[in-house]
Amino acid sequence: MISTKWQSILFNCATFFLLAGLVLTFVSWLELCSETCTEAHSYEFFGTKFEFIGGIYFIVLNFLHLFSKKYKNLSFLVILLIAAGLGAEVMFIWLQKTQIGSFCPVCLAIATSLGFAGLFYFLMYFNHHKEFGGFMKSFSLIVAFAMGFMMAFGGVAKVNRLEAAQKEITEQIKFGKANSNIELYLFTDWVCPACRSLEPKLEQLVNKVSPQASFTFVDLAIHPETLNYAPYNLALMMNYKPYYFKARDALTQLSLKTKKPTDTQVTEVVAPLGIKFQELGYEDISLGMKYFEKLAEQFNIEATPTLVIINRDTNKGHKLAGVEQISEENAAKMIENLR
Repeated sequence: MISTKWQSILFNCATFFLLAGLVLTFVSWLELCSETCTEAHSYEFFGTKFEFIGGIYFIVLNFLHLFSKKYKNLSFLVILLIAAGLGAEVMFIWLQKTQIGSFCPVCLAIATSLGFAGLFYFLMYFNHHKEFGGFMKSFSLIVAFAMGFMMAFGGVAKVNRLEAAQKEITEQIKFGKANSNIELYLFTDWVCPACRSLEPKLEQLVNKVSPQASFTFVDLAIHPETLNYAPYNLALMMNYKPYYFKARDALTQLSLKTKKPTDTQVTEVVAPLGIKFQELGYEDISLGMKYFEKLAEQFNIEATPTLVIINRDTNKGHKLAGVEQISEENAAKMIENLR
C-alpha cells in the first residue's frame, strides 16, 4: 500500500503534468510552436481543430482530478479519460511519423505530460491490480485506450485549406436563407444588354425568395470585360452586403461608361452610399472566380441571364433563361414545385 504522504506527492505530480498538458494545448492553439508543427495544424479531429477538443479535454480532466481528492469515486473516471487520451495520442504520433513525416515538439510534450499523469495515477490507485476489482479496472483501461485510438483513427482528417477558404467565400456571398435546401443562382454578364435590363427587378426578386431560399449572384464572362468587374462585385457581396443592390446599380452604371474600371472609379461611385471601398486580396478573387466557373460548368450555362433553381437534397431543379422567363412569379412557382 502507498502511504498517505506518497499518495499526496503522487497526486501533486499528476496535477503538475495535467496542468502542463493544458498549458501546452493553449501554446499549440496560439501556434507558438516551431515550423515542424505547421503541417500538423492542417489536420482536424471530426472537423474541429485539435486544440479546441484538447482544451476542453484537459479542462474537464483537471476539474475532475482536483475534485477527486474530495470525491474518491472520480479518480477512476479520471484515469479512464487519461487512458482514452493516451490512445488518441498514440494515433496522433503514428500519424506524424507515417503521413506528416516530422514530429511536432509540442504535441509530443502534450503526450508525455499525459503519460506521466497516467503513470502517477496508476501508482496511486491501481497497486491492487491482482484483485478481481483491480483486474476489471485494468481491463477497462485497455478498452478506454483502444476506444481513444479508434476514435482518433476514424476522426482525424487533413483539411484542404483552399476548399475551406472557397466554402467560406460561397457562404459569404449568399443572400436570403443560407441554410435552405432550395438554392437559386443567377448568372449574368456585366456587358450583356439583357442582363442590364433585368437589373431593376433584382432586389425585389431576391427579397421575394429570401425567406425560403438562398440566392447567389454569379458573374459569367460571356464578354471578357466582365472579368474586370467581377472582382469588385465579389468585394461588394462579401463585405458590403447591406448596401449591395444600390452598389450593384452604381457598378452597372459605371459599366456603361467604361469596360476597364479602376479602383479609384469604383471607390468614387460607391462612396455616396457610405461605402469606404476596399478591394479583395488576389486569393479571394481567384477562389471566387473559380467558384463561378465551377457553377457555370455544373449547370451547363451558356447564355445570360439564366436563373437556376435547385433543391440541394433531391438534386432536382429548373432553369429560367432570358428576361421574359426570369420573374418573381416564375421563381416562386419553381421553388414551390421543388419543395
